[in-house]
Amino acid sequence: MLSMGRPESPLHLGDDETAQDDPAEIGGGRKRKGKSTRWNIPSSALSMLEQMFQKDKFPSVETRKKIATDLKVTPRQVQVWFQNKRQRSTKPPGRPSDTRSILNTSVSFAEKSL
Repeated sequence: MLSMGRPESPLHLGDDETAQDDPAEIGGGRKRKGKSTRWNIPSSALSMLEQMFQKDKFPSVETRKKIATDLKVTPRQVQVWFQNKRQRSTKPPGRPSDTRSILNTSVSFAEKSL
């Protein structure tokens, strides 16, 4: 069956085809390849990463690969840890955006109004 208005393409589904036929379309979106669970960093690994961060805040690809091999994780996980650590180190500690300080402030205002 030919569509009059638009050319046939791999993205176009014919009248008799549905999104249910394609496993990639089930669930309403594309799934990320290789998505895994969150990395719970052991304290020994964390201390090693912290030591490396003190020496070099921007490790090379080779250094990240070596660290990843030692920790039995992917180089990407090491890269993301360093990115996150650099981001955390630039923020001043105890910012008002901390949820606990906001909640404590709300409670103290409520108590004062009583």
